[in-house]
Amino acid sequence: MIEVNIFFLIKIGDNKYMQELHQDGIIFMNDVDYFRKLEDNELRGDKDEGIIRIEQVVDIKLIHNGKLLAHGNSAQLKLHDYDKKGNIYSLMAITSLEDPDIFQVDVENKRLGDSFVIVTNVKNFMERIENKLK
Repeated sequence: MIEVNIFFLIKIGDNKYMQELHQDGIIFMNDVDYFRKLEDNELRGDKDEGIIRIEQVVDIKLIHNGKLLAHGNSAQLKLHDYDKKGNIYSLMAITSLEDPDIFQVDVENKRLGDSFVIVTNVKNFMERIENKLK
C-alpha cells in the first residue's frame, strides 16, 4: 500500500465564501443528491456522485425472454446506493504524489470562483470539522 501525505488543501470559491472560511471557519456542504442532480456542465455536478462500485465487463449480452437484444465487447456497470446520504465538501489536495516543481492547478478551476484559501495545517482542519460534526 502506498502512503500518501497531504501537505496542503485548497478551497476555491467566491470571495465572500472564502472570506467566511478564512476568517470565521464557516464551511457549507450540500448533500450527495444535490451534486448528483446539479446540471452545470460538470463544474460541480456529478451524475455519478455516490457510486459505490464500478465493474468493467467484457462480452456483455442483453437478453430478454430468451431473445438477444444487444451485444457488446465491453461495458461499465455502476452500482448506486441511493439510500446512502451525506454531505460533500470539495477540496483539492497537494500530496506527496505530486511533483512540486511541476504541479499546476487546472485553469478550469477558475470557474469555481475568484478566490481561494490554502489550508496548511491539514490535521487541525480535519479535527476541527470532525469535532463540529460530533
